[in-house]
Amino acid sequence: MQRKPRVWALLAWPWRHSSPPGSPTSARALAHTPWLFALAALSFGMVALYKSFVLIAPLAATLFLALCAWQPHAWRRAFMGTAVATLAGVALFALWFVLDPDPQAVWREFVVGENLGKMDQGGPSYWQTALVGGFSIWWQALALPQNALLLAPIVLVLLIDGLRRAPAAWRHWRASVSASPDARASNLSAPLWLYGLVLSVFFMLPSQRSARYLIPLMPMVAVLCATQLGRWPAWVQRLSLGLSTLLSLSAMGLLGLFLWAGWRIDLYPLWGRMGLLLVLLLQALALARLFLSLAVRHDSNRLHTAWVWLLGLIISLYAWFGLLSAPLHTASNQYSASSRVTVQGARLAVPSYFNGDFERWRFLLPAVAQIEPYAADGGAALPDLLARHDAVVVHGRFHDAAPDCAVLGCRVIEQRIALRGRHKPGEINATALRTPEDLLFWREYLLVPQR
Repeated sequence: MQRKPRVWALLAWPWRHSSPPGSPTSARALAHTPWLFALAALSFGMVALYKSFVLIAPLAATLFLALCAWQPHAWRRAFMGTAVATLAGVALFALWFVLDPDPQAVWREFVVGENLGKMDQGGPSYWQTALVGGFSIWWQALALPQNALLLAPIVLVLLIDGLRRAPAAWRHWRASVSASPDARASNLSAPLWLYGLVLSVFFMLPSQRSARYLIPLMPMVAVLCATQLGRWPAWVQRLSLGLSTLLSLSAMGLLGLFLWAGWRIDLYPLWGRMGLLLVLLLQALALARLFLSLAVRHDSNRLHTAWVWLLGLIISLYAWFGLLSAPLHTASNQYSASSRVTVQGARLAVPSYFNGDFERWRFLLPAVAQIEPYAADGGAALPDLLARHDAVVVHGRFHDAAPDCAVLGCRVIEQRIALRGRHKPGEINATALRTPEDLLFWREYLLVPQR
């Protein structure tokens, strides 16, 4: 979301000109105006403040390459404008150190911990991590289909089709260098492909690679899918449609497991259970309609109708997950006002599963003075945490006993249900699925020592 101002502003910019939006003339005018670089500088600074200052590098590279693709002979002007915009964006980010009361914490937690620290995570060598395992560049190359989830087959076909068309597109651009500018500017999808390529390569450089880093590319992927999907052969569309339908069936099974787990722990009232079952029934009917459409020969109209059914089903699955998890976010499952008063001004220890995870506790218990994360995988002993802190948050399996405060010398002032996010290797198996609440939920305890 951090790139929304930049994307929509650039898309709307051609409306300033008398030529139709998206026309080659408006694209050339966009490349010529200095206001483009002013807008880019502001957007770069917003991205740096919201997410990460290192993102300025791929964004600036995308802007420069896109301008060079439209006007290769004006590359010096594009370079100077992009350089000035980049420096202005970095300067806007630097204001954080001036305005923040603790600039050293900004440097330690944000600049080093969240950015520079990801270049060296210890353990295996950089090249071993890059070429082998779950953090390899090969796995990162599939980040966009991973992020698309149920629409992964469509995105995978889009990438394959893009690779197939790339040599012809390169030859067309080389031939258009000496042609009229309109011939180059008419390919308005080129900046989107450049944006995706630059950002994908950029996030292959850190040793800690993750598909979620490319989530900001998904709006670009959606635009390309919308413009290219109708051009694919009918059999390719049917194959993508069928694979996405099977993935939707798998998603229904997983969400059904969530429903069963919530049912077992009385997470939903009776009327809520009936409503969730009704949604499940409607989704099953939509799924049957999709499988039926795959069994008959398609014409273009029926194929378009099948896509609408699939997209409607996928949207309903996301909405159903929101309904399934809604009870976890109600006031009855949050810390009460009395508990917040008890830990007011306290030094709080909280479990952490990844960098920055502890920051969410500033919203759950805003009155605490200091929040210190500890490794949630058992790296810290509970007696030691209670001895060094005024309050401690502990996660336990749903059916496990609560911490023995008679032995630990503490008091449980409140507990709630929390959603589990990460599992250890081998933890999900057929035996564990018999009690899905242990896989999906934590019991979260707020402890204070008795001194």
